[in-house]
Amino acid sequence: MRLPYRLLFSFALSLGAYAAFSQTLPATSRFVDLDLAVGDAEGSLALSYNYDWGLGKNKKMVVGLGARFTSYFGKNQYYVTAPAKLTSGSTGPGVFFKENIPENMDTFLIKTAQVNAVNLFVTLGYNLSERLSFRFNIDAIGFSFGKSTTGNYINGVQGSIESGSPTSFQLTFNQ
Repeated sequence: MRLPYRLLFSFALSLGAYAAFSQTLPATSRFVDLDLAVGDAEGSLALSYNYDWGLGKNKKMVVGLGARFTSYFGKNQYYVTAPAKLTSGSTGPGVFFKENIPENMDTFLIKTAQVNAVNLFVTLGYNLSERLSFRFNIDAIGFSFGKSTTGNYINGVQGSIESGSPTSFQLTFNQ
């Protein structure tokens, strides 16, 4: 199974533009972010509101909070149903760089998928200058919604028709 290449566009509208272009970095910043991802058979749209605080004397370090609405659409999508420890033999951030173990994987093929999510997130960042900054955010808590659908559950050469629906509640934490 290969991951599709995606084209990602991100636009930020600053609600505190005057402070962002002054000689000193602002103590707080607020902005709205619109993201669009497009692939061969899938895509997503996300709209978020960010509220960030500059830390330290020069306000270079940033922490923040925000809320995001995301909508995902896909056609003929294969979802892996086993935990990462089984599919790649490990857990943690490094799992993205490990090869999958095909004999440990179950998949769920869905013809058309559509999931919406509302999440609260935490931001960490660094201001390089008044006009350039780097931000990283991760969803902390939220919920998803969308209709139930049927698909093909595939386990090796065996399979069956099953139903599935979005996970309604999410909570992110480190183990």
